[in-house]
Amino acid sequence: MCWKCVQQVPCSPAGASQGRHLVVARLSEALRPGGPEEAASDRALIDDAGLVAAELLANATRACRSEIVLHLTIHHRHIEIAVYDDGPGLPAPRRAREDESGGRGLAIVAALSTAWGTEPADDGKYVWSELSLSSASSAHLECSRGTAA
Repeated sequence: MCWKCVQQVPCSPAGASQGRHLVVARLSEALRPGGPEEAASDRALIDDAGLVAAELLANATRACRSEIVLHLTIHHRHIEIAVYDDGPGLPAPRRAREDESGGRGLAIVAALSTAWGTEPADDGKYVWSELSLSSASSAHLECSRGTAA
């Protein structure tokens, strides 16, 4: 693992927005591109990570009873975003009708992620996503190779 941030966010609709802004800010600080091509690639990755975080957190704000915790981890080759909430059940992708304004969040997460999933936890669950990270983006980070994937 190269870098980690854990932050509690409000169990309210504002939590998704606050968490998204946190992910974008922290990744913007942590990733330093080496040149213009890396800068464009990193900006796209940061935007994708922000969108994934917002979708995972939006689901959590609808399910939570009182607690949401955002975990943002940079590994040598990928970024992991995991959201814990203390609500019941596990989310599952569904096919939204054209006239529905919601129901596409997990499809967006799946499209932007190299992997994603759910894990039951005591009194709640984790929903996580991994996004690929270029080696140029993480070259300056001090990564523990033993825990990086």
